[in-house]
Amino acid sequence: MTYISHLAIAVVLGLLLHRLYSAHKAGQLQRLLHIPDVKFDHDDNQAHYISSTKEILHKGYIKYNKKGQAFRIRNPVDEGSPQVIMSKTYLDEVKNAGEDLLSFPLYSIQSFLLRLSGSILPSLPASHITRIDLNKNLGELAPVMKDECVETFKAMIPPCEDWTTLKPWDTFLPTVARITGRVLVGPELCRNPEWIGLTIQNTQGIMKHAMGIRAIYPKMWQWLAPWTYPGRHELPALRKRAAELLEPVFLERVNAKPGNEKRRDAIQWLIDGSGGKPITPKEVSDSLLFLFMAGIHSTSATIVSIVYDLIAHPEIVSELIQEIKSVQAESPEWSKNSLGKLRKMDSFMKESQRLHPVGLVTVQRCTVRPHTFSDGLHVPANTFMMFPTYEFTHDPETYPDPDKFDAWRFYRMREAGDPTKFHFATVSNDSTNFGAGFHACPGRFFVAHELKIILSELLLNYDLKFVQGTDRPQDGHHDFTVIPCTQTELLIRRKHGV
Repeated sequence: MTYISHLAIAVVLGLLLHRLYSAHKAGQLQRLLHIPDVKFDHDDNQAHYISSTKEILHKGYIKYNKKGQAFRIRNPVDEGSPQVIMSKTYLDEVKNAGEDLLSFPLYSIQSFLLRLSGSILPSLPASHITRIDLNKNLGELAPVMKDECVETFKAMIPPCEDWTTLKPWDTFLPTVARITGRVLVGPELCRNPEWIGLTIQNTQGIMKHAMGIRAIYPKMWQWLAPWTYPGRHELPALRKRAAELLEPVFLERVNAKPGNEKRRDAIQWLIDGSGGKPITPKEVSDSLLFLFMAGIHSTSATIVSIVYDLIAHPEIVSELIQEIKSVQAESPEWSKNSLGKLRKMDSFMKESQRLHPVGLVTVQRCTVRPHTFSDGLHVPANTFMMFPTYEFTHDPETYPDPDKFDAWRFYRMREAGDPTKFHFATVSNDSTNFGAGFHACPGRFFVAHELKIILSELLLNYDLKFVQGTDRPQDGHHDFTVIPCTQTELLIRRKHGV
């Protein structure tokens, strides 16, 4: 066939695909017309939905969610798939729905284009060891985490006998990666700069390549990305290198003599959890990269926001230090029980998270098949749904004076009611920052311990303040993501006599 013939066939196929995609897009929108659509009154364009998502969520929450209704908004990164924002009245049904009906992994795969970029995929073994092994060993791991925090601070915080500038994001991102790594991969890899770099690059790369694919390909052509996307080799190459770095540690573990004391880390838990079936370094490293991806950036963003709030409210510092010293007087070594006694710190952390979450929505799901809720609301297959967590935690009917930072808000709530409720890692219908139901973040108890250990070391050993003339930096917003300012510089000084 001639070149002209090939070109004509390509054009015809392209037009056919475009018509099929347009029909699918129109059909998807048609199937959701019974759900109210919330738009901007002015500048109802894609860029506005990305920059001002909080405004449109608030508008829909007041108009519909507060009345028990769902609403839909434009999806700026996937025009053919509107997003349904659910009322709290649906939360119990969504929490109790099975994975075969409302799926968080499917939402993640489609939202971040994981299959198209060569990324790791949600890992059942990784989720299992977080939910079971990690939580079961939290008490014994606390001293190890504290030791790694101390060592990391020595490397990441410059000598500061007098006030010295410090970028908190550049400090706490590797700090969190190392402390997390000590628990997941042990001391051999957690202090390896290349390994730490890979874990950070992988998380950033997933977001970068999802945006890159969308920037190059319209939705109907995204299936071409695994073969034609310029960055298609980056994540697979990173995963390959991670497996190479892990292999010596992996082989040492699988070849260990029977009776040798086993290590308490995710490498060992993944090997033991294979049930005797053959498992490769690549399978283990992929699960580890998934665990790092799930925790590093969100935890780093949380600690940066907490530090900003710590400096912005100096009146609480002395009470936090007094609480730390009081607990340590009884239990010099950190443990699950002693960290649990830091109730004021826990309340302060939760209040910071309430006002400065890492996302405006949580409890995201994708419908695997069509579903009708108990009130008759029908959603077709492949519908994205989520809950407006930011609105829940800023509703004055739930949290009086919601825009005020009240460090002891949750401490008082625990003292006045059930002491097992209202702590940082609690999930409830009024507190969904860590999700809800089976897919509530299984690592949230670990994160609570990690944050308390980092904060305790900071408070006992350092003074912090904003650069003169500056206030608490404002959060950045991009679509549903909330980002603490990553470029802010603080002043830090080691406490005299420490």
